[in-house]
Amino acid sequence: MQKFFQSTVIVSLLTLLSRLLGFVRDMLIARTLGVELATDAFFYCV
Repeated sequence: MQKFFQSTVIVSLLTLLSRLLGFVRDMLIARTLGVELATDAFFYCV
């Protein structure tokens, strides 16, 4: 049971880290490209 709890915590923390890094990525892209048609085209292509 301890191993299951440890695995759950690790997966949860890595998911949180992934979400935070994705948010930072989106903020940097918005700052670089701005809020315009080019940003929409970039996200459509990615």
